[in-house]
Amino acid sequence: MSLVKVATGKVEVELVRIHAELDSQVEEMYRANASKGKLKSGETMQKTLDICDTAFQRLRNLLNAHFSWIFNESVIVTQTDVDLLKEIARTKFKEIYEKAAQILRRSAELSGKPDIYGFCLPKLTASMKNSEDQMILFIDGEALVKRNRGARRFFNIAFGWISKLFKYS
Repeated sequence: MSLVKVATGKVEVELVRIHAELDSQVEEMYRANASKGKLKSGETMQKTLDICDTAFQRLRNLLNAHFSWIFNESVIVTQTDVDLLKEIARTKFKEIYEKAAQILRRSAELSGKPDIYGFCLPKLTASMKNSEDQMILFIDGEALVKRNRGARRFFNIAFGWISKLFKYS
């Protein structure tokens, strides 16, 4: 079993938890705003955006942890591996984004202003894109560091052998 499959499996388990917590946090916020008489206010939409942003950040941190493990445990990292990790990250962010968009639509309907969804959707998209872009940069950075470490190690070993050859000749 490859490291990517192991890490992806761990991410899937945690992603279920992120989805469940997203639902429960939103429902809790609805109850709290309803009890204060603010369910039909802009506060509902803002808090919905904040909760969704937190979910994007949690996903980014989760992927960072598991992908970092892949880079640390791998002997080599190919461009194919890097591209696969980027695709996995994009897919996971898309899953969370679709769920967040549904929640945002529901919040807009509960607020009594369904057209505010169109106003808030770009903010949700920007929030997701920000976290996704940070994740992609992380993957590229880790791959670069891994490649540089490998090249440096190779040159150090090669230089050591060449030095020994000249020393004994």
